[in-house]
Amino acid sequence: MAYVTEQLVNNPSRSHEDMVGLRSLFITVAREIYSTYRKNHGTNPRRPVGAVINHASQRGQLIFKGKPILLPREYFVPFEEIEVLEPEVQTNW
Repeated sequence: MAYVTEQLVNNPSRSHEDMVGLRSLFITVAREIYSTYRKNHGTNPRRPVGAVINHASQRGQLIFKGKPILLPREYFVPFEEIEVLEPEVQTNW
């Protein structure tokens, strides 16, 4: 899968649909990283600026300060795209 991702990212003739699919993939990876972070850091974790995802390996890390300087194969996902609002629990009293 990393090979296919690398081909799509480095291919100048890639389609808009391919890029939308890659963006969706990077957001999903960033959400998984953030979810793991929240599980390991209790009920009040620090809010990250975003996550940096490596195109080829699909690994990444959360960024907590400033704007990251990206390497050629990295993609930044801002926190606003990572954060998924939890559905409100309705109670019938």
